[in-house]
Amino acid sequence: MKIIDNPIAKTILLKDGVKTRSFINKTLMVLTVVNAILYFNKGYRTGDNVLMIVWLVLGIACVVLGWFLIFKKSNLELIPVAMIVGLKERNYWGKKHYFLQLKNGKQRELTFLETSAEMRELKRILSVYGI
Repeated sequence: MKIIDNPIAKTILLKDGVKTRSFINKTLMVLTVVNAILYFNKGYRTGDNVLMIVWLVLGIACVVLGWFLIFKKSNLELIPVAMIVGLKERNYWGKKHYFLQLKNGKQRELTFLETSAEMRELKRILSVYGI
């Protein structure tokens, strides 16, 4: 993960591939919803209730996950410092996960923040801006 600070423009550039991963996830969610609609219609026409239920549940799950990805997660690479509220930390199954809380209510995950040197660098950059 590369963390580049631009003090003139007051932005932080995070190069970790989250934008590409997010695009792929959203595309797969849309394809799965379309597939669920098509198979639901097929199950409705043929009277196969099990097929209808499976694809209905899968379609609803993809809509919920897609909503979460679109409205709650951010995939910005160039983040203005004024948009950052703070650095948050959560523990999932004994592993620490870090993310930036943004003013618009979204979170920018820092999934590839692996070494303590990268963490110290990010904390130093944020402390320079008073975050």
